[in-house]
Amino acid sequence: MQDRPVLGKRFILRLLVRPNNAFVFYFCVVSIFMLSPHSPELGMTYALIGPWLALILIFLTLPFLRAVFKNLRMDEAKKRNHAIEHGTIYFLRKRVGKKARIGGRAFDSGFRLSGIKNKADVSAAFAQMIQALQEGNSNCVVANQCGSMTVTAQGLSVLLLTITWLLAAVIRFSFSLSAIVLAANICLFVVLRYVLGRWIQRRYLLSVNFASAEIVAIEHVKDRRFFEEPSTVFVKTRTSD
Repeated sequence: MQDRPVLGKRFILRLLVRPNNAFVFYFCVVSIFMLSPHSPELGMTYALIGPWLALILIFLTLPFLRAVFKNLRMDEAKKRNHAIEHGTIYFLRKRVGKKARIGGRAFDSGFRLSGIKNKADVSAAFAQMIQALQEGNSNCVVANQCGSMTVTAQGLSVLLLTITWLLAAVIRFSFSLSAIVLAANICLFVVLRYVLGRWIQRRYLLSVNFASAEIVAIEHVKDRRFFEEPSTVFVKTRTSD
């Protein structure tokens, strides 16, 4: 049975990093504004709560803004290890089960993996990933579980709904048109969050432009991060052009 700190950590993680939470919150606010009968009282209400809503939205989008500026400075070595990390996790899940709680983070010299029970599984998954890349299959390095997918979805939700809210405030849609526009927001968010997120990964965050890659060492680390699963290792790598 898991202890309370572990359960609490996972609850906080799911609350903060799941972009659906931000989208649902903002969607509800915009929906109330668009579907309610227009009146001076409603306008006054939104004028009063607007600053507080803005503070909440800023809090929800801070991870997006921070990640954008941080990833713009990602160098080639880190992009390579980011791709290698994704590919290794992809084949690790095939070996130990898709429900395995495996997390990773890339650095210039390698990458961390948490939730690892057997170093041999890491080496085997790494070898499978290299073979897949040599065969021209780079899809394994693009991961839907990557944190970039979360920040992309957060940014998309804020962008879509802010534009919708501003248009509704200027044009004053009818009730039926408002319902259609809101439904379109849901469809666009569901579809584009993955399409856009995977494109951003390939274009800016990953690199498979190397002739060879190898594992130099796999070492257990003691400085476990807050959101990491038990048993964390650092995989030191070496790539060549």
